[in-house]
Amino acid sequence: MRNNLKVTFNLDHLNCYDEADGWGSAEPYMWTVFFKIDGTTCRLNDSLMLEGTATVYTTPGSHGNLGNTDVDEGDVVAVPGAIGFQEMTLTPIPVPDFVKQLGTDDAPAIAGCIVVLMEEDNISDDGAESGHQALNAAVQNALNSLIPTLGVSNQSISDDDINNMSAQIQSKIEDAVKNQQNFFENIWSWLNPDDTIGSVVWKFSGDDLLNDTSIALQQRWNNGDGDWELFGSVTTAEIPTCPANVVKEIFDALFGGSSSKKSMEVLHHFRDRDMKKYTGLNLWWTLASRNSHFLVQALKNKEVAEAAITLFKEAPAILSNRDKAISEHHFNCATKVLEHIVTLNTKERQSRKDIKRSIDALHLLKGKSPNQLFEALSSVQPARYPSVNALGGSFKLKVTKVKSTTAPRKKRSDC
Repeated sequence: MRNNLKVTFNLDHLNCYDEADGWGSAEPYMWTVFFKIDGTTCRLNDSLMLEGTATVYTTPGSHGNLGNTDVDEGDVVAVPGAIGFQEMTLTPIPVPDFVKQLGTDDAPAIAGCIVVLMEEDNISDDGAESGHQALNAAVQNALNSLIPTLGVSNQSISDDDINNMSAQIQSKIEDAVKNQQNFFENIWSWLNPDDTIGSVVWKFSGDDLLNDTSIALQQRWNNGDGDWELFGSVTTAEIPTCPANVVKEIFDALFGGSSSKKSMEVLHHFRDRDMKKYTGLNLWWTLASRNSHFLVQALKNKEVAEAAITLFKEAPAILSNRDKAISEHHFNCATKVLEHIVTLNTKERQSRKDIKRSIDALHLLKGKSPNQLFEALSSVQPARYPSVNALGGSFKLKVTKVKSTTAPRKKRSDC
């Protein structure tokens, strides 16, 4: 089982060895687009091909966006954070159940960065920004078109893929600039258009990033438009995807390194043995795991951390008597944690859906025992608007079922 990864791109500075602008100075500007293809929006389907859409992070500005429009030989230009810095959470890509049965729990995600270094000449400001917006849209479209070609037999983006994508993007940029400018501006920019000093695409699989958690990014362009070199890095850190481990770290920090031992032993025993009786619980566990990075953020809130620690500390007592109704206090603790997470994941639609479905189910299970809870959740997939029906003394959830994009994964980490 792969963990989520926190991936940080940092384009730091640009060296000018030769500005190639004759008697004048160069006026460089930079377009950057960061992207990921991961489990938040993609999955491996039953045909073992990837489906879904890429996530694209765009950055602002065109002419003058490097903050230095008077660059000469020997100058060093710092890349502003708004253009060169991007953090993202990389989630492994879910695979079908039959693939898991063969021993593969998930597929590695992909993270990347596209850089286009330009030098200002006669293209208008509006024309340049139109080209910039065309770049953003073209990257999204090109990546989305590329995703269905990836799968078990073609697991990585090749150099040919990048070259084809770059050619398509360049054409879209040129068309956008021409359409934005008027006739006379097009004539003027035709005489001396903005120069493309160079471009580069960096792409990494999640496994690559995990194997080398700090990778230097370096690209030099030495051509008729000058001699320039870009420096940066991409760093990676694992995010615990097991919710119990997330709370354990906080618990141990407060009460000592051995304090969580009993709770973890009970939780691991339940996961490794008893949980197998409730096969459908894996879907809810996967839902919790893929949102664990929001749990990390939520635990920074004192009241939420206290609620989570209460559940964690009292897990042995709860699981030792699974026919006893869950107390209102424990119910309120779980609700407090989930409702706070909803306030943190405003930019990730899938995560909001995940947590709201969990809250809906939780409210319907109020006053029930752990065994009733496990049986009910095991019978359905996480879905919208669940409702409760008490039939002949049994407890069931009736929901509008949706096709799951995730499934149980084998244990790789310590949770």
